[in-house]
Amino acid sequence: MHFVSTDADPQHHFCPTGENSWCKYNQAKFKNSLEKFKHKSSVPRAVMDMIKPIFKALSNPTLLKRCLGGKNQNTNESLNSLIWHFCSKNTNSSRKISQIASNLACISYNNGGKGILDALKELELDTDEQQVKDSLLRDKERIKLAERCCQKTTLEARKAK
Repeated sequence: MHFVSTDADPQHHFCPTGENSWCKYNQAKFKNSLEKFKHKSSVPRAVMDMIKPIFKALSNPTLLKRCLGGKNQNTNESLNSLIWHFCSKNTNSSRKISQIASNLACISYNNGGKGILDALKELELDTDEQQVKDSLLRDKERIKLAERCCQKTTLEARKAK
């Protein structure tokens, strides 16, 4: 909401306060100099309305919890490996194939096999019961492995302290 602010309608309630805030409005407020403060050009409300659901989805607490407590990895490498799983580097692929591979990789990265099944369902493509079972099993195994890796990482972090 910060970037949609105007002088007539400031939107800084989620911004940090105080003199050291990155938010210039809240810095001015702290110094009692709001009358001199002018907002620079803001993001149009229509644009903000389009991107706000994306921000909400990305700030989902369940998603953010995966980033806590040393549970990190080189995300770019992991996502790239999924993209190349769907679109081999060894063969020449068209731009469309690369885009499809990127979309499938993002779905798979964020939601696992169930996400792929949901995408197929949305496209009105049939899946059989065995595909569903296999996808759910792979997702469970993937989550168990991730949890074990996270426990190992957090244990190592605790020992290092």
